Amino acid sequence: MKNTISACSEDLLSISEVAWLLGVDNSRVCRAIRIGLLPVVRRQGRMLIPAHALAHLADDDDSRGGGVAVNYEEEFYENVAADLDQFVDVVTEALRNAVVRHGLCQWIYAAQDAPEWSGDDRIDRAMVADICAVCPVAAECLEHELRTAGYATDGVWGLLDTEDRRRVFLSWTDRRDGGQP
Repeated sequence: MKNTISACSEDLLSISEVAWLLGVDNSRVCRAIRIGLLPVVRRQGRMLIPAHALAHLADDDDSRGGGVAVNYEEEFYENVAADLDQFVDVVTEALRNAVVRHGLCQWIYAAQDAPEWSGDDRIDRAMVADICAVCPVAAECLEHELRTAGYATDGVWGLLDTEDRRRVFLSWTDRRDGGQP
C-alpha cells in the first residue's frame, strides 16, 4: 500500500478513491475527515484528500496495529458529540430551518436531481456520504436529528448512518445531561 500512496503523493483523491485504497467504506473516510485524521482540500465543489496524508495515516496505523478509524471509533464518537456542543444554546427550530434552507440534500430534492437509489444500503449510504461530506450544515443536521429522533434515529443524517448516530447519541447525552438518554 505504501508504494501506491508514495507514487501519487502530489495527487488529490476523492473520498471514494481513498476508501478503495484503504479497503474501507466511504463512511469510514468521512469519519476520518470529521475527526481530523484526514485533511481535505475543496476543489470545484468537491472534497479531496491529499495523497500524502494517506502515507502518514498508513504509517500511523502500522505503528498502532489497526485499520483506519477502527482504533479511533470511540474517540470519533466522543469528538463528534463534543463538536456538537457549539449548538447547545441554539433552539431546535433554528437548527431545522438551517437544514431546510441550506442542506445540500434539500437542494438536490428541490431541484428534482436526487440520485437514483439502488436499494442496497451499503451503496446508498456511500452516495449519501458523498452528498453529506460537502454539505454546509451537516453538523446542524446531526444535532437536529439527535434532538428530535434520539436513539430511535434511522437513515443517514449529518454524515452518519444509523449505527454511528446511535453511538454518537450515547456520548452526546453523556455530555448534555450526565448520561440520561
